[in-house]
Amino acid sequence: MRCFQIIGLFYLCLHTLQAQRHIPSPLEILTFIEASPLTYEFEQWFGQFQTDKKTYIPFGSQLDTTSSDFALIAFDSILTEGISERNWAERALQTEKPPFEKIKQIYKEQIQKFPSHSFLKSLLGNCYVQMNDYDNAIPLLDQAIQLNPYDALAHWQLGLCHLHRQELKKGIDHLVRAHLLNRNHKGIKNALLTTLAKNQQSFNTSWIYEPVCQIHKTRDTVVIQSNGMWLSYGMYKAVWLYEPDYDYIRRSMNLMDGYIQSELEACIGTFMTYINMKKDDERTFPSMDYIGKCIELEILESFILYEKILVDTPSLIFMLNQETIDTLIQYLFTIRIK
Repeated sequence: MRCFQIIGLFYLCLHTLQAQRHIPSPLEILTFIEASPLTYEFEQWFGQFQTDKKTYIPFGSQLDTTSSDFALIAFDSILTEGISERNWAERALQTEKPPFEKIKQIYKEQIQKFPSHSFLKSLLGNCYVQMNDYDNAIPLLDQAIQLNPYDALAHWQLGLCHLHRQELKKGIDHLVRAHLLNRNHKGIKNALLTTLAKNQQSFNTSWIYEPVCQIHKTRDTVVIQSNGMWLSYGMYKAVWLYEPDYDYIRRSMNLMDGYIQSELEACIGTFMTYINMKKDDERTFPSMDYIGKCIELEILESFILYEKILVDTPSLIFMLNQETIDTLIQYLFTIRIK
């Protein structure tokens, strides 16, 4: 792939964003920094950053629409009545010989009492799956998904039902969606890998997109710790986060658009630096090569959402509509699943 072809595709990526604007080059970002009222310090980092443990979404949670940091409301906070019974049922289901009849009775009584809470159907469906009773599990899980398409537990368990019935395509469809709805959940990911293997497909896990960069600000000083090309990533992110001249841009966007835009700028800026470095550096970085492929295919926003944003903040999935989730599924079958 020739460099001029790649750079010529950068601006085609923006048509999917609501907030379309010029993406500055690394030189323009450096000019911002040099003219800034803030002091920037750059530190070369050769070790490993201690990254935060990747979190998963507790099943049944909902996004707190009153929160500014994408916090979640646990299901037990949504439905406070019957907590002790549900907690007992959950623990009992993990025992060596679960008392299935008692567990089913608890969930059935709560469904009858609180029919609007679709997650209760997922819990009962999960119980049936543990019993290998897929005929009773499937209708309940289907109902739960119809009421709440963001129910990762229902998609996961429905995927397992189809897997056990050797309906691999249906199983994969539900497990891929469950994986997106709870991006960092290991159990869902393992079930997806198992089902893909049974269908003679694979999930490419040979690379990750993990910027080697940390940024912090103390009073009027911004410190960027990074390594190699990731300095560009750090500069873009620092300017977006702290530069006074970016205040208007940040205020003009909603939280989700701003999150995507900042990552988009940092990703493209880093890729520009990578392309320039390749003239003298023969090292390869698979994630950068996949960024180039995504630019060609005009799916860079999906790359950013799946590879970075949903890893860091999986609860943001609740802010994506079903059309966007469908594009993420297409991304996975284009880039990760073969």
